[in-house]
Amino acid sequence: MNRHLAVVPLAAMLLVAGNAAAQFTDVTTAPLNETFSGLGGGWVDYDSDGDLDLFRTDYSSSSLNRLYRNDNGSFSDRSDADIRWGAVTSKAGAGWADWDGDGDLDVVVSSSGSARLFRLDTPDNYNSVLDLGVSGGRAVCWSDLDVDGDLDLFLAGTGGSAVWTNDGDGTFTQLTFNVRAQGAQLGDYDRDGDPDLLICYDGDGTRLYRNDGPDQWAEIQPELINTNPAAALGSRFVDLDNDGDLDIATASYNNSLPNSIFRNDGAAGFVDVTDESGDFASVTSQTECLAFADWDLDGDLDAYLANNSGDAETTGILLRNDGDLHFTDITTQLPPRTGSLQYFATPGDYDLDGDPDLFVAGWGSPGQLLRNDQQTGNHWLHVTLRGAVETSGIGSWIEVTSGALTQTRYVSGGESWATQSPSPFHLFGLGTATTANVTVHWPSGETTTRTNVPVDRRIEMYEPGAETVTTDPFSPGTTFEFTLDPGVATVQDAVL
Repeated sequence: MNRHLAVVPLAAMLLVAGNAAAQFTDVTTAPLNETFSGLGGGWVDYDSDGDLDLFRTDYSSSSLNRLYRNDNGSFSDRSDADIRWGAVTSKAGAGWADWDGDGDLDVVVSSSGSARLFRLDTPDNYNSVLDLGVSGGRAVCWSDLDVDGDLDLFLAGTGGSAVWTNDGDGTFTQLTFNVRAQGAQLGDYDRDGDPDLLICYDGDGTRLYRNDGPDQWAEIQPELINTNPAAALGSRFVDLDNDGDLDIATASYNNSLPNSIFRNDGAAGFVDVTDESGDFASVTSQTECLAFADWDLDGDLDAYLANNSGDAETTGILLRNDGDLHFTDITTQLPPRTGSLQYFATPGDYDLDGDPDLFVAGWGSPGQLLRNDQQTGNHWLHVTLRGAVETSGIGSWIEVTSGALTQTRYVSGGESWATQSPSPFHLFGLGTATTANVTVHWPSGETTTRTNVPVDRRIEMYEPGAETVTTDPFSPGTTFEFTLDPGVATVQDAVL
C-alpha cells in the first residue's frame, strides 16, 4: 500500500511537468526584434499575396512606421520602400480597409497631431489623400455606420473623437463625436444590422453606445459596464461563449481592479460574469491589450493579456478558455518574454500551418514573434472573405458549424487600443471534427453557404457579385472554386 501511494504523486508530478513545457517557440529574428517607441500595430496582408505581413506604429516624431513583408515565413523591412508617411508624427494606431472598393487595402494612421488617410494608388505607392484631424488619436475603426454600402470611419482621440461618413465619391463628411477615447471597436452587439460602438479611456472607463444613426448614439447600461472608470484601455467585443452574439471583455489598467467580462444575454442586456471567469479576473498587472484566438484549436476563443507591468514574468499572460466563460492561466506554455512593458499583442497564422501564432511588443521593448507549436491533433479551417464592395467583408458574420458546435465571428475593422485584426483571414479551431458547414452573412443582406467542407485547409467565401480572385492558387491546402468551360465541365472544391 505504501508503494502504491508513492506512485500517485510521482505520476501527478510528471503530468504537471508535461503541461508546463513551452508550446510556443520564440522565432524572433531581425528585423522583428527592433526596439523603439511602439504603441500599436497588427497583421495585415498589405500586398495581397495570401499571407500576413506585420505593421507597427512608431510614436517617435522622427522615425518611420514599420512594415515587415512576409515571404514564406521570413520577414523583410519594407518601411521605406512601401510606405511614405508624409507629415504624420507621433504615430499611435492604424486601420487598414478597402474603403474605395478598388481591391487593395488603404490605411489610416492616427497620431498625437492629426490622423491621415493614405490610399494605395499603385504597387508600393501610398499617397496621402485626407487630413482627418482628431488630436491625440489612438484607435482606428472601419465599418458601414450608416448602412449605405460603403465603409465609414470612427477615430478615437484623447481630445475628442470623430465619425467620418464615406460619401461614395472619394470624399468623407465629418461628424463630431465629443467623447474622449483611446480604445474603440465597432460591432453589432444587438444584431440589428448596424455596428455599435465600444470605447474606453484611461480615466473615463468603458462605454457602450448603440448605433441609432451615424450621428445618434445611445449609451447602454453605463451603471454596469462602466464600473471601472479609473482605468480602461483595451476593451473588446468578442463571442466568448459561442452563443452567436458579442460579449464584452474589458482590460483594467488599474493594479487593484480586475479585468472584466460582461455576457451578452440578448434582450435581457449584459450580465457581469467577472467573478466566474477564473484567471481572467485574477490578473491585476495593468493590462493594455486583450487578444483572443483559439490557441489549442478546440473550438473556443482563448486569450492573451498584454500587460504594462514592468515585470517580465507578468508582462504577458496566456489563458485557456475552459468553457462557460472560465479561463485558466497557461503562461508556462510561453517562452521567456523579452520585455516588461507590452502595449499590444496580435494573433495571426503567419506561417499558414493552421494554428494562431502571436506577435507582442511594447514601448522600448523588442518585438517578439511566438510560433504556436502545440500538437493537439485538433483540426482547423481558415476562411478568407471576398466582398463585392468592401473586399475584406468588414461587418460580416461568419458561422462555422462542426458537429454540435457553432462558432460565430463578427468581422471587425479594428480591435481597440491601436490594434488591427488580420482581416480578411479568419481561423477556426474544429476539435476532432472532420467536416464543417460555413455560412457568411454579409452586411448587404446576402448569405453565402458551403456545406461539408473538409478540415485542415484554407477556403475563400465570395459575396454574390464579388470578383473571383485567388491570391495564390498553388499554396498547399488552398481550396477555391473555378469553371473550366461553361456548359462543358465545372470543378468545385479543388484542393492543391
